[in-house]
Amino acid sequence: LTEFFTTDRDVVYWGVRYLWMVALSQPFVAAAFVLSGALRGLGKTQLPLVVNTLSFWIVRIIPSLVLLNFYKIPYIPWGAMALESVLRALTYLTLWRKVFRP
Repeated sequence: LTEFFTTDRDVVYWGVRYLWMVALSQPFVAAAFVLSGALRGLGKTQLPLVVNTLSFWIVRIIPSLVLLNFYKIPYIPWGAMALESVLRALTYLTLWRKVFRP
């Protein structure tokens, strides 16, 4: 896909790696969207706000900023993004199981 936009080999190299990391984390992003929407639908609107804000800052932004001071590679923010997606989905699954008891 990146070769459609550029012929620069470095851009293509990093673009392929980025797209693979994003692709692997997409099922977890989808699960988080569905479960957060379900919680909001039950009237638990504060839970998604807290989970999204904390996971974004604690797992994605702050560790990326700290680690990028030592390792200047794009895998740092990309890995934090993928990890945050997984942890957020698992957090929502846990909350869903506690909130919704048929």
